[in-house]
This record gives sequence, C-alpha cells and structure tokens, in this order.
Amino acid sequence: MKTNARTLARTLPFAVLTASALTTTALAQPAFHLIGNPPGLVSEVWGLSRDGTVASGTNGSGNSVPNSSFRWTLAGAREDFLVDGSSAFGLSADGSAVVGRVNSSTIGFISQPYVRRAEGSVELLGLFSGFKEGLAVASTPDGSTVIGDCSRPNGSGNGSVFKPF
Repeated sequence: MKTNARTLARTLPFAVLTASALTTTALAQPAFHLIGNPPGLVSEVWGLSRDGTVASGTNGSGNSVPNSSFRWTLAGAREDFLVDGSSAFGLSADGSAVVGRVNSSTIGFISQPYVRRAEGSVELLGLFSGFKEGLAVASTPDGSTVIGDCSRPNGSGNGSVFKPF
C-alpha cells in the first residue's frame, strides 16, 4: 500500500489523540481523603503506602488520654489498635505492616517496638539485653524486616534491625 501525504495527514492526528487520551486516563487524579478522628482525639498520619491506598498514624489528645495507633484504607476501613498507649511511626510500602512503639500498662510502661500486620496481628519485637526501651520507625517494602532503635538505661542508643518471625 502506497502512503501519501493526505493519508498520513488523516491518520497522524488520530494516533496522537489516542495516545494523548490513553496517557491522560492512565494517570490518577490527586484527591484528599478524610481519615476521621476518634471522639476527642486528633489523628496524625506518619506512614503512607506506595500507592496511597493505606495510611497509618497516631491518635492523641495532648492530655492524659493515652495515644493509640491506627491503620486506614482507601476502601474506608479504619482500625484503631493498641489503644492503651502507642504510636505508629511508619508503614511498609505495600501497606501490610505498621511499625511503631507501644508503651502500655499491660507491659509495665516499657516502650517496646511493634509491628502490626494487615490481618490484625500485633507482634512486640522485644528489646536487646541491657536496653530499657525501643521503637520501630521503618520497614522493608514488604514489612519482613523492621528498622528501629533501642536505648540503654544511661540514654545512649544504637540503631537496630528487628527481624520478626
């Protein structure tokens, strides 16, 4: 088939418009979503999944009410957990693991790092021998390894890696 200038002129704009339309529809439009607050508390988001569909953070009031952690999904689910004193500091890139610190009366008010999985299980990661407190701040993209910090009774700290089982 012989292509002439007239045929090319008719098909080229269609190809450009089609490519332009596909590019425009493939990009997500920015949006804001309210995550909500428990009554009397303020929520702060500290972690966001790579695709933006899962967030994690801390609820607090600034007074005598203990902080708690939460996990929120774009589908509308909000789960508050460790309501007796915790803070969430990070979220895995795939949204499957919330990491933070729990400082609860149920564990003797000793700050310990934790990881919470998407299905709801919470694992206290414990402390190294000779350390008095710790927290988890980040994880690998799939949440399989957690990064945090532990501090000694004299206040000095060391970076730590926690590998949940």
